[in-house]
Amino acid sequence: MDSCTENIVTRFPDTNSNVPYVNERFDATWHPEHDWGWQQNRAIVGHNLKIAWNLTRVANYYLATGNSKDAEKALNLATTLADKMLEFGLDPVRGGCFDAVERDPKNGMAFEFTWSSTKDFWQQEQGILAYLILYGQTGKQEYLDAARETIAFWNIFFLDRDNRGIFFRVTDIGNPVIEGDYVNKATHAIAGYHSFELNYLAHIYTRSSIGIKPSGDEDFCLYFHLRSNNKQRSINVLPDYFPPGRLKITGITANGIPRAVENPQNFQISISESDLVSDSGCDLVVEFGASNDSNEENSSMSYKPLLGKKIAILMESEYIPHEIKCYQDRFTELGATVHFMSRLWGQQSSTFINDIDPLSTDRNIYEFIVDIDFDKVDVNDYAAVLMVANYCSVRLRYFQPPEGSPVKPEQVKTAPAVQFFARAMANKSIVKGALCHGLWILTPMPELLKGRKVICHEVVLADIVNAGGIYESSPTKVVVDEDLVTGYSAKEVELYVDAIAERISGGMPKKKDCYKPLF
Repeated sequence: MDSCTENIVTRFPDTNSNVPYVNERFDATWHPEHDWGWQQNRAIVGHNLKIAWNLTRVANYYLATGNSKDAEKALNLATTLADKMLEFGLDPVRGGCFDAVERDPKNGMAFEFTWSSTKDFWQQEQGILAYLILYGQTGKQEYLDAARETIAFWNIFFLDRDNRGIFFRVTDIGNPVIEGDYVNKATHAIAGYHSFELNYLAHIYTRSSIGIKPSGDEDFCLYFHLRSNNKQRSINVLPDYFPPGRLKITGITANGIPRAVENPQNFQISISESDLVSDSGCDLVVEFGASNDSNEENSSMSYKPLLGKKIAILMESEYIPHEIKCYQDRFTELGATVHFMSRLWGQQSSTFINDIDPLSTDRNIYEFIVDIDFDKVDVNDYAAVLMVANYCSVRLRYFQPPEGSPVKPEQVKTAPAVQFFARAMANKSIVKGALCHGLWILTPMPELLKGRKVICHEVVLADIVNAGGIYESSPTKVVVDEDLVTGYSAKEVELYVDAIAERISGGMPKKKDCYKPLF
């Protein structure tokens, strides 16, 4: 499982961040094959959703074993694919998910269907389970909405109410496709594992993740039967890979006799010889309920809309301590992983010193150690890239002309931090943020600021206007212009962080916002 997960996480995502789908076929050297048979350069929406679903289960396993690093990597790809399929895989008008699409559309639209805009049974299953489990993991309302819309489409259009059974394929508007082999009920994609998964896990995820509240009805039972000649002396009754602390055992009954629950979190139930004395074996009934575990570290019931997301924060000396602490506390509280980074000049780490405000009562000197060089990371791995306030951006604009060459004006664009932020600006799916003086990081490339609505400190304003930025006042002193969030000063850092979190977690407009659902 470890090697399989590592291959999926590292090799399947496309190196082109503008392609929302994974690569699906590779040669022996793991080079993507975009010219093989029917596959060509195409994507199956259900495959992307299945990866999102199963990587979330893998992440839960890793969390249960204390492997938070690999859990983070798995969940990051799971949420990334789930977010992309909301826009590039699901039907924004009628619900449900599509089938085969071109990974590189040539029609100028978000979708280019390979054959037609049909929807298959098994792919709806992948979408339902992916969005249910991810809602339970993150609390993100958009995931629950997607699950419910797909469930509604499935219930309305995939059930054959005349002849019983399930249609394999329907059109985009829900008309059954029954030509040729599609008239058959028992095809490969309505195999047991798809049907059983949907019926069982959709129920389990719904009962354990939706509507958890005081006096809510989140209990459910699982029934196990062990034959009389069974040699095993214990059975694992955990319904699926859940986050630690999500479920507890509330009751155990063996052959109709209640048994004390000594540890509600122990899902390995012991079986004694006396449990198997009957010729019919042992009937075991296990009752589950939503756990009341209040340990924030082990419980995913708290709302963490940024779970699995990574935030890159560029910093240098003369930082503002309370701003940095807010990034650490608030983003982490929302579930994100925060990476502070800078130019390390070939060193393993650098120690930076804070700014001293003569008007502040706190005139202490603080040190902050950074061990990530932004030249060693891929900016496309991050959900947001932020430039901290104060004079850090000025220090990071430092560049060196080629040895023996004089300084030339055009070289201002070559500063590594400027280049890194420019790469972030080129990717619209990354939220960019600059607080107070932070916009100075963009002034070496005025084309990146031209026409953008921003707010900044008065000290920076002349440079921002000269670079083509449009200053916009705001009562909150925070301005959001699509993928760019700016704030007036470090005093607004809390509102600024929440605005960035909103953009990451679902504030970016989706195509579905443009339509009114049919049901």
